[in-house]
Amino acid sequence: MVRKEIADFMNAVIYEKKWFFLNYWSFAHLLAGFFTMFILIKYFKIKSKISGLLILLGLLSVFEVFEYVVALKSNELLFRLDPLKDTISDLVYGMASGIVCAFTVKKEL
Repeated sequence: MVRKEIADFMNAVIYEKKWFFLNYWSFAHLLAGFFTMFILIKYFKIKSKISGLLILLGLLSVFEVFEYVVALKSNELLFRLDPLKDTISDLVYGMASGIVCAFTVKKEL
């Protein structure tokens, strides 16, 4: 099954320390944070874009847990539930790239 092979590849740990976690999904979270902030800046008139980004990335993490539970119940489990340090790292990566986007793109718009 191709999806299982892709999930296994994306979950491969590149680097891990006590409070730091990097796998290939981390790069997806970098892109998600950047593009989410871009959309918030360009299309939404909210005062705190950083808070909006944090809420959206937090909802993405909740969705990942929900997706895991649904897959577990249907016996179609393709991935493992992320450890807490991976979830926190994903939020940090998304926020960091979103902040970079806010400082670079906002000047251009």
